[in-house]
Amino acid sequence: MEADLDDPSKNTELAAPQLRLTFGERLPDGSIVDPVAPKDGATLELIHCTGSGKVRVAPLIECGSVIYQAPDLHPSVRGAVIFPRGAADYGTMAELFAKIFSTYRERAELPENLSALAASWTLATWVTEFIVIPLTLCVSGAPTYQIHTLFRLFSKLCHRALLVAELSRHLPFSLRPTLIIEDPQISAKSRTFWRAANSLGTFVGGTGGTLCQLSCPKIVLVRPEDSPDCWGEEALQLMLPQSELPDLSNQTLTAIADEFQPQLEMFRLRLLSGTHQFSSTSHPLAKFALARNLGVCVPEDPAVVAMLTPLFESRQEGILAQRSCDPRVATLEAIWTPSHQQDQMSVAEITKRVNAILHSRGLNHEYSVKEIGWKLRNLGLSTSRTGKGKELRFAENHGEIHYYARQFRMQLSFVKNCTDCQETQAAEGKGVV
Repeated sequence: MEADLDDPSKNTELAAPQLRLTFGERLPDGSIVDPVAPKDGATLELIHCTGSGKVRVAPLIECGSVIYQAPDLHPSVRGAVIFPRGAADYGTMAELFAKIFSTYRERAELPENLSALAASWTLATWVTEFIVIPLTLCVSGAPTYQIHTLFRLFSKLCHRALLVAELSRHLPFSLRPTLIIEDPQISAKSRTFWRAANSLGTFVGGTGGTLCQLSCPKIVLVRPEDSPDCWGEEALQLMLPQSELPDLSNQTLTAIADEFQPQLEMFRLRLLSGTHQFSSTSHPLAKFALARNLGVCVPEDPAVVAMLTPLFESRQEGILAQRSCDPRVATLEAIWTPSHQQDQMSVAEITKRVNAILHSRGLNHEYSVKEIGWKLRNLGLSTSRTGKGKELRFAENHGEIHYYARQFRMQLSFVKNCTDCQETQAAEGKGVV
């Protein structure tokens, strides 16, 4: 019988199914596939979760004209990375959080607030698809050998955790792992590169003219002499107390992985399939940007919120203090009130005000009029030349001033009769920018 070339639906016998190797994704029909480890330790299989929540495990999953299969990993990678043995029920989200919290509290003897932060972080590594910039957790405050004990515990609970001695582009990023990095000597230049490469959808050059993505959650060891913000404002901080962490045997760690990995896989499948909502603007911690990145991984339990609030407040205050020493922020501070009261200001007067602000914060550098002129230009603020020098006309730059004040999350007085301030108030839901 001849094929009907005008009707593709009658040519199914001509189209062979395509094989697609996957480390997990949402299929065209809305279902989810994810690699899991069979109990006999053989080749990875796929777990398939439908929109109705039905779950099955199989070597191959067919959807439309595509057959999905988990990649065959090198034995060294297969032995280093934990894949869940299927998926198991965990009760409610709050119950799962409580169990992980208790594990960090009892096994690592972390204080309650740090146990809550570690539990939130652990859950977030399982749903990085919802986070534009995968989170970095900076661990410090204890000797390296003690931090290693905590890192081993993280490696049994985080999603596809890989404990490594150095951060390298040769690591298996196609796995979308959680990297736990014990190298304390990562340079500032290297940190700048890895931060830039950490956003989802950002590519870097690979071998043979290819492109690759290096974004993934990271737990990093931070030296005492490093700045708390050495990994950027988007990083979370876990400062360990000066006390001995208990030793954890391989047997104990294996038991922890066996118990939690299947439950965390089910948590992942439910979020990716839309059974659970990831974030909520009504969450008590939603006012903190870093907490919003953790989404549903932080329960709205009053006790948990009380534990984490001081940590996020302290982190936010540190970020604001760091920003306050930024000459761009000082420039916006210098022109904010005048921009609502007068028509223009000379760049020379702005420079004088910027230097006074920065001097009051302990910075001794004296910026020149030319340097502040460049800062204004970098902020998108245009100046005009007059007989007395350059000046900034506020009517022409009012929108940009408010835009950058929002971008830097500056705490500035809200002006009632200003249209731009009213728009900011509507966006922020409060009386300050």
